[in-house]
Amino acid sequence: MESEPRAIEAAVTIIMPTYNRAGFIAEAIDSVVDQAFRDWKLLIVDDGSTDETRSVVEPYLKRDGRIDYVVQDQNRGIAFTRNNGVARSTGPYIAMLDSDDAWASDEKLGLQIAALEADPKLGIVGTWFEIIDEKGMPTGVRKSFPEDDKGIRAKEIYRNAFAQSSVVFRREAFVKAGGYDGHFVVNDDHDLWLKIGRSYRFATLPRYDLRYRRHPGNITVTRRKTMAREGLEIVKRHSTYYPGSLVGRLKGLGRLGLASIGR
Repeated sequence: MESEPRAIEAAVTIIMPTYNRAGFIAEAIDSVVDQAFRDWKLLIVDDGSTDETRSVVEPYLKRDGRIDYVVQDQNRGIAFTRNNGVARSTGPYIAMLDSDDAWASDEKLGLQIAALEADPKLGIVGTWFEIIDEKGMPTGVRKSFPEDDKGIRAKEIYRNAFAQSSVVFRREAFVKAGGYDGHFVVNDDHDLWLKIGRSYRFATLPRYDLRYRRHPGNITVTRRKTMAREGLEIVKRHSTYYPGSLVGRLKGLGRLGLASIGR
């Protein structure tokens, strides 16, 4: 049976899905605890880990009553796990942080909440990010995106401007969009952002406030094929609502061709 989280009211609930991330999750939790904005609840949703994840998490539960830990009764997959976390959330805002990433600044959460508070039509706020390696060292690769709704919307159908672990969004926007679609294996986040964007505006803070961890060998040929196929499906699903569908189809077909020959 799944465990039940404690009822903690907070302005923002941070959802941290995890599966066998004992070596990384402490850094992720520490980056939440260090935030200057204090009105948060952290809900760690464990999708059936078989490593030492629980033993790493438990000391945090004793030290900070804002942190809770839910263990699913079996491995359900990432979309289900994220949806499960949001369903158990409280407050008007949701932040996402994968357990192998980390926030890079103690100002991140507060700045995003302030942006959402200032504009009721804003549905989702992301940040720029830098890529780190398995040991947490910078790779020298940084990713930046347009900041305003117009710039993001122009290419969002084929270029996902929001790293999963960077976003904060309105809970009501998530509910209206129907949450993460488990049909997508890789691109469930991109699909959700596009669904939210049908009713709300986008924004990105021009700050490298996320440390995105890239694991050696995690982008396999099979995964690239899945990403390419799902990318084409997303273009088709959202083409009525966003510009750039023709460019998206051409880029998607090109990615699929490269993935098929293993490049």
